[in-house]
Amino acid sequence: MSILPNILEVVIKYNIKHKQSGVRTTEYYAICPFCNNGGYTFQFNTEKNTFICNRANHCGKRGGVIELITLLSCETKEQVVERLRKQKGLGERKALKYFHPAMAIPIVTLKEMGFVVKNLNWYESFKKDPEHARRELNWIWHEYKEYCKKVEIRRRAILKLFDYLVTLKGMDKLIECLTS
Repeated sequence: MSILPNILEVVIKYNIKHKQSGVRTTEYYAICPFCNNGGYTFQFNTEKNTFICNRANHCGKRGGVIELITLLSCETKEQVVERLRKQKGLGERKALKYFHPAMAIPIVTLKEMGFVVKNLNWYESFKKDPEHARRELNWIWHEYKEYCKKVEIRRRAILKLFDYLVTLKGMDKLIECLTS
C-alpha cells in the first residue's frame, strides 16, 4: 500500500488542462501551471509518477508526485506526507516505523532490474518479520543504486558515441549507418 496518489489524480484535482500522448498511454502533456505559457510543455508519466516542464527556457520544475503537490498546494513536503498518511489511515508512528526509500521504487523499475514482483505489500512484510523485511529492502536499495549507475553509464556512452559519429561522418553518414 502506497500513500502516494497517482500523478494524474493530482493533475485532475488541481484542474490542470492535460491530454494523453498519442504514442504511450502512460505519457501525458499539460499546460504548465508554473510557466503560464499556454502551450502543452508540462509532461508527466503516470507509470513513473514524475513530471517535467519541457519548454525551451522552461521554469525548471521537475520531480515526483510529492514535489508536484508541494508546488501546487504551497505546503512543505512534511505537511504533504502527513496529510497523505492521514488520508490513508496511517498514523505518524506506523508510517515512520515502516518507511524505507526502497519502498518508493516503482514496480516497473523493479521488474526491469530483474526482480519477480507479485502482490508487493511492504507493510504486511514488516508486520510478519520486520528484520527480514528491512534486510530485503536494504538489499533492493543497494541493487537499485547500482542499477542507476549502470543506466547512467550506458546513457553517457551512447551520447558520446553519437557525438563521435556525428563529428566523424557527418549527419548523412550517421543516418546511413543507423538505417543499414
